[in-house]
Amino acid sequence: MLLTARFAFSPASMLRDAIEEVSGVRLGIATSIERLGNRRLHVRFGKMGETLQETNYNSNIAIKFLSNKLLMSTNLLKRGFIAPEFIYNRLPRQNEYPILVRTSLSLYGGQGIYPCYNEKEALSHLVRGSCWCRYINTSSEFRFHITKSRFGVNSIARVMKKVPRTEEVEQRDIHIRHHINYRFSRRFSPEDKYPNMSAEILKAIEPFPGRMFALDVGWSPEHKRPVFFEANTAPGLDNACATMYAQFLHEEGIV
Repeated sequence: MLLTARFAFSPASMLRDAIEEVSGVRLGIATSIERLGNRRLHVRFGKMGETLQETNYNSNIAIKFLSNKLLMSTNLLKRGFIAPEFIYNRLPRQNEYPILVRTSLSLYGGQGIYPCYNEKEALSHLVRGSCWCRYINTSSEFRFHITKSRFGVNSIARVMKKVPRTEEVEQRDIHIRHHINYRFSRRFSPEDKYPNMSAEILKAIEPFPGRMFALDVGWSPEHKRPVFFEANTAPGLDNACATMYAQFLHEEGIV
């Protein structure tokens, strides 16, 4: 069985179909733990929750970590990587603007993110439970599809670049690159323009749980290093990505 969340049913269905094409095995899809019941759990696709059986592709613990922006960013910052530092217990200092106010870290698609250039703007968005982080300028953003085999081999299976839907969005002072104003290129090779980017990403994910997930990463022209924004255990897929994950699962002996 493939366990997924309702919002991710469409890409989960693409993955299920690709698995069938690669392996000949057609998995059922459950969107709730109750519907899964006591049937074998092969793959979790972005769905948390305790189940009677567990899988390493991905485990409940892995999804809890990877979907927690605060936990993941804290881990990366402690290890010397660049990531947003989410601050809850104080207001920004004058020299820390511009900032991004986050009303929630559990939203996606750019929801609940408010750029602020001064204290007046910040106070108009900061409410109980919200946080803020300094704006980190990035010249480009990418999605890295990651696989981690049972043999300990970590791989970047595919890289896709975020491309603006219109020219005007790239002319803004602050870039929040979400699906409304950006789309993903089909494939991108970062090594020529961004040397050592892939090597740093593979180093960053070494201790991460989970066997298959996507990382949204920016490139800082100031530091000439990647900026880690978030992970996604139920990323949007095209046919090539779905086939890539299906082949990985087949090679791992899951299907």
